[in-house]
Amino acid sequence: MPIVAYDPDKVREADRAAVRMGVPGGILMENAGAAAASVIWDRFRPTGRVVILCGPGNNGGDGFVVARHLMIRGAEVVVLSTSVDRRGDSKAAEDMYLACGGRVLASSEVSDPEVSDLLGGACLVVDALLGTGSGGEIRGQVARLVELLLETYSGPLVALDMPTGFHGRTGVSLGVGVRADLTVTFLAPKSGAMFTPAFDHVGEMVVSPIGVPPRLVLPQRADVVGVGYEDLSHMRLPMWPGQNKSHRGMVAVLGGSGMFGGAPFLSAMGALCGGAGWVVCGVPSQWAPTYGHLVPESMVLPLPSDGRGDLTSEAWDVIASSYGDRIRCLVLGPGMGRGEGASSLVRRVLSSWDGPLVLDADGLRILADTGLPREARCSLWITPHEGEAACLLGTSSRWVVENRRDAAEALASRFGGVVLKGRNSVVMRGEALSVVCAGHPNLSVPGSGDVLAGIIGASIARMGDVEEAVRLAVTLHGVAGERLASSGRADGILAREIAHQAALVLGGLGDV
Repeated sequence: MPIVAYDPDKVREADRAAVRMGVPGGILMENAGAAAASVIWDRFRPTGRVVILCGPGNNGGDGFVVARHLMIRGAEVVVLSTSVDRRGDSKAAEDMYLACGGRVLASSEVSDPEVSDLLGGACLVVDALLGTGSGGEIRGQVARLVELLLETYSGPLVALDMPTGFHGRTGVSLGVGVRADLTVTFLAPKSGAMFTPAFDHVGEMVVSPIGVPPRLVLPQRADVVGVGYEDLSHMRLPMWPGQNKSHRGMVAVLGGSGMFGGAPFLSAMGALCGGAGWVVCGVPSQWAPTYGHLVPESMVLPLPSDGRGDLTSEAWDVIASSYGDRIRCLVLGPGMGRGEGASSLVRRVLSSWDGPLVLDADGLRILADTGLPREARCSLWITPHEGEAACLLGTSSRWVVENRRDAAEALASRFGGVVLKGRNSVVMRGEALSVVCAGHPNLSVPGSGDVLAGIIGASIARMGDVEEAVRLAVTLHGVAGERLASSGRADGILAREIAHQAALVLGGLGDV
């Protein structure tokens, strides 16, 4: 089943709802910490020193509960605390730990060499510094402990709720952060753990109960849904006896130019391998004979172009009059260039087409320059990588890389549907936000995005639920990359191999 994750403020409200139900906050903390300690003990069975880093808030209180329960099991536990003024449930958790003979050191009273010796001699470290309790840059004693931890400790590390140094909602780096082998998160996964860079620091994630049924206190709709290979079977393309090409739907790909003549045919290949019934590849007339043989299973439609071999706005008249009423999804942009003719064509299509439209590649650069026409009526999906997203938002690629959730939300609010490609691709339309936890660096090859655009087009043409179709397509593309890597093809693959592998994954969905 998909991973359903919630923003930290929703989980804090869930805690308050549990208290209103009659479960005191101290009991919730006790339940969470005891369950986390059980997971930690079962996983690591520490025989040496366990150092637990406790911050000032409730995450630190959770750490004290973990410390007490590990100590009860026989572990040698030392707590290094950043707070000398603990309050509420967190203070009660500290008091119970001390009453059981626990050892606590105030980090402000311990020198750097002493902290390093303490950490260096540990067999396990538990990060209970901040959890989801920080939205700004890591500072003070917390930053100091994290820096010393990174310098002196290389053993297993467990984080409680979220690794320190990453935003609980967006996954953004807050300066310096830890890398956990295991994160024990309470009640439900936190949204930030689904986004890079936090995702790469969470390690394995285990959800720990707090003593109330999640369905009674959490919202019905999750803030972020994480999907992967196991979820493909639930998003399967419809098929039935007697199904024909028309039932599978037609995808039209519109692109190509003198410089990038093969790109639209890679999209066509993606659409065919993604299950489309018909694929029409509309390309400049000069290049149709040159590239048309690349994908003989597609129909090649020569379109009006200028002297350079780039499409013109009149190309839309030809494709609309030839196939307009049969096209279920239009893919626009692969390899089309950014000249005046291409720019006019993009504006024309955006203003004229009222069906699903996947805008990719050069089409995105043109959209960044011209903006979305007021009269646009299509169901638009844009598929930018981080550089294209930066152009669309008027920012830097680095900002997009470091702020993927914020970038996806900004793109969705301006343009409609968005697939922000990259590590853990983000799929968003309206309030529905998904993260695809599938993929591999071997997908970063020329033409991979063109293939993905075609697969998206095919999924939309086949399925009634467009958002579900896009999630399926992006997951399918990611899993294809993983499969190629597992077969030893981590380098040197071709985009067409990604398309062929996607077809094989589709064919095996009955085995998921």
